This record gives sequence, structure tokens and C-alpha cells, in this order.
Amino acid sequence: MNHFSELPIVAFDQNTPTECVAFDHAGYPIPTFLSVMSDARWWASIASRDERKAYALAAFEALAISDQSAFLEYVQGSAGT
Repeated sequence: MNHFSELPIVAFDQNTPTECVAFDHAGYPIPTFLSVMSDARWWASIASRDERKAYALAAFEALAISDQSAFLEYVQGSAGT
């Protein structure tokens, strides 16, 4: 039996990794070599909602208190614009 025939048919572009389509998640972020922010945005664009929430919280918790405060100030200021 071909197990891939049981996968739902989904639309995706050629830049979407096959495993993201097959398993509905992006997996862990890959190491970055050029632009950390660009790579992070790319990963977030293919990650599931649960992955984005989990990695966002884990990354926030790993920040120094001063960086947490600066981050909160940034996102709270962005929310109003």
C-alpha cells in the first residue's frame, strides 16, 4: 500500500519543503548563515501555529530580563500602529 496516497492534496509553492506539506510542521529552525531575521521570518512563514507559539515563548524566556523588557516595549508599541 502506498501511504503517500493517503496524504491530503494541498497547494504549495516550489520553495515549501516536502516534509512541511507531508507532516504539517516545519520542524526546528535551521542554522542561519546570512541574515538571522530573514531566515527566522522564512521559518515562521512555514511553521505551524503551535511551533510558532512554542519557539516564541522559549526564545522569550531565554532572553535576559533587559532584552525581555525591550522586546515587550517593541511589540506593545507595534500593536498600536
